[in-house]
Amino acid sequence: MSKGIIFDMDGLLVDTEVVLLEAYQHLLQRYGNDAFTQTYYVQNYSGHNEEDNM
Repeated sequence: MSKGIIFDMDGLLVDTEVVLLEAYQHLLQRYGNDAFTQTYYVQNYSGHNEEDNM
C-alpha cells in the first residue's frame, strides 16, 4: 500500500534541463534563432520556473 507520492518538480529524479534546452532550441530555430546555446541557457534559464522563462 502506498504511503505517499513523490513529485519531481525540480529535476531531482529526472533531468529535465536537457529536454527543456532542446525544446527551446527547436522552437527558436523555427524562427531563425540559432544563438540559443547551452551556455546561454544555463546562465539565464536553468533553475527558473517555466512561467518566468517564457
